[in-house]
Parts: sequence; C-alpha cells; structure tokens
Amino acid sequence: MKKIFAVLISMIFILSTLGVAAANGGCNCDRPNVIAPKTVTVGQEFVFLYKVECGSRIFTDSGSPNVSEYIQNISVYGESGYMAFKFKALKPGTIYFCDDQCSACDPSIYEFRCYTNCLTINILKKSLPIDWIMKKFGLGKED
Repeated sequence: MKKIFAVLISMIFILSTLGVAAANGGCNCDRPNVIAPKTVTVGQEFVFLYKVECGSRIFTDSGSPNVSEYIQNISVYGESGYMAFKFKALKPGTIYFCDDQCSACDPSIYEFRCYTNCLTINILKKSLPIDWIMKKFGLGKED
C-alpha cells in the first residue's frame, strides 16, 4: 500500500511540475493526446500519452480527482515533448484524462466540468466463467 501511495505522490508531483511549466507556455489543444486501448478489463494495462506543454488532469466518472482506487501507475517515459504513462486497471469505472490548459474555468478551479478536451478510458468488470453459471441459476448479484 505504501508503494502505491509513493507512486501516486510522485506522479502528482510530476504532473503538477509539468502543469506549472505549461502555464508559462502556450498549449495547443489541437494536438491530440492518446489512450490505447480505450476499453480494458480489471487487471489489464493501458498507456496514456500526453503533451508535456499542456499538463494533464485525471478524473473519475464521479468527477473526483482521486483515481488511486481505479488505476495504478506502472511506469513513466518521456521524450520529444510527450510523456507516456503505463497504468493498470484496478476497479471498474470510467476515467477521464483532460488537458490542463484547455479549461473553460479559472486555472485555480480543479473541477471536471471545466475541461473540454478529455480522453476517456472505460474499465470493465472482468468476466469469469462462474458468472454465466450463477446467472443461469439466478444466483449472485444482478448487473
């Protein structure tokens, strides 16, 4: 658990440093960020590639910036003005990766509604063979 918090704190530090740098420069919101793949199941990994000049804000489907229960940062790589983060999906939900400088609100406001240039990753529940059997006999939770 301590390792997860250390990784998340270091990621927040990196993103906040890049966010300050981006505030001093301009941001071209037309240059696309990339998420691959766009849909994963719990336990799978995905990559988020974003432009350093713009920074990035991450939100859950509820609008909360606390994403540590949904995704875990595995590795970071940077080159040529881009940063690549490799994440592992931990819990079903939707995560939004938004350009920090493409906000409709004051820069001091950290709310999901302010961001228009966002990419989405959908994390789905991992389907198990027993789920089919449970559903067939009417056992377990309904989806």
